Amino acid sequence: MVRCGLKQWASALDCFRIAISSPAQAVSAVVVESYKKMILVSLIETGEKPSLPVYTANIVTRSLRVGAKVYDGIAQKFVDNDAAGLEAEVQKAHDTLSEDNNLGLAKQVTKALTRRRMRRLTDCYIKLSLEDIAQQVGLRSADEAQAQLLWLIKRGLIFATIDESTRMVHFSDGSDLSEGAAADALTA
Repeated sequence: MVRCGLKQWASALDCFRIAISSPAQAVSAVVVESYKKMILVSLIETGEKPSLPVYTANIVTRSLRVGAKVYDGIAQKFVDNDAAGLEAEVQKAHDTLSEDNNLGLAKQVTKALTRRRMRRLTDCYIKLSLEDIAQQVGLRSADEAQAQLLWLIKRGLIFATIDESTRMVHFSDGSDLSEGAAADALTA
């Protein structure tokens, strides 16, 4: 959980995978909780539902499939790229997520889906208005879309410039930016 708190998702995923795949004759609460968290962290980090290592004990594999149906539902909505369905699934599972102390991770999963949807837009469009981005991604306003875009740009996850006067976003693949322009894009 420390790795999750530090947002070191890949390392957290490895730790959960180790906990789940440790040799076992029975399923422990630690293994079940690790699996639930592993699903959410995997969605944030890779955008995919995790697969269990082949060397996971059979008893553990069977038990986890039954014990984490709520989390499997969330993962399926994420994989299906269904933002509204994911939001509804998280709302429906609110009590379960709270009891498991995973509500914060689930909320980060919804943000991760929004960011993944924004990143996919760069594959299809060269220029798009903030209003259109908000509509296609499922955000409430163009300002919210701009905030998410700035977060992605600052972290170097997408290359884009935002024209404030026209409220248009120009996507690029990053190859046309000089080093100075790329640095400016990251610090903007």
